[in-house]
This record gives sequence, structure tokens and C-alpha cells, in this order.
Amino acid sequence: MHNSASAQPHLSAPQLTSNRLIDDLGEVAYTSTGQIEWTPTRWAGVLERRVTASLSTGFRVIVLKMEPETFLDVHFHPDEFEQVFILAGDFSDGTHSLAPGDYILRRPGHKHIAYTKNGAEVLVIFNKVGSL
Repeated sequence: MHNSASAQPHLSAPQLTSNRLIDDLGEVAYTSTGQIEWTPTRWAGVLERRVTASLSTGFRVIVLKMEPETFLDVHFHPDEFEQVFILAGDFSDGTHSLAPGDYILRRPGHKHIAYTKNGAEVLVIFNKVGSL
């Protein structure tokens, strides 16, 4: 019987980094998002963890934590694709109600809201048009 585990090269544990700018990225970077502090946003009831970003391309990855009964009024991102992955809680964009594991992809300029009845954590990825 072949033991595939012994055929694998030894891999050391990844080095976690606090440098989260893609512009300074080497080949790969690992981040323990639980060690990133929650910071206030311009919206009441919403905190964010800035996971990574690129100053040169505008690419951003954040985790948003929304307190129960948080509502963000109609808004849009004129020059960014927005991807949202629901990590925990309930989330609505005014059109659909979403649960953990659900995913949204929006084209630039798409008007939407954000609402949670019981609280939510969502991973949000922004890509500027033409940056991919």
C-alpha cells in the first residue's frame, strides 16, 4: 500500500505577517485575520478589519462586522466590482436575503443597500475596473 503522506515534501508552518499591502507582497503572505483589530467605519454599527489592499490598483479585501439592525442606505461603487461572501449571520442587499456561505458579485455602478436584522460578518472584495 502506498502512503501518499510520506511522499509529500515537509512544509513548515506559514509565517504570518502584519504587512498587508499587496504592493509590498513577496511571493505569498499569510495573515491571521483574527489578529487584525476591528476599526470603526463611517457607518454606525459597522466595524471593519482591513485584510489587504493595493495602493496601485485599488484592490481591497475587508471583513465587515455589522451589529443587529444595521442599515446602510442606497449606495454604489462607480468604478469597482464588489464581491461579498457571507461569513456569519443574516444579510440583505434589498433584493435578496442571504445566509452564511452565500455570495454576491456586483458590477460597478449597481445600486444596493446593506441590512442585517440579527448581525452579520461579511468578507468584501473590491476590484477597480481594469485592475485585473
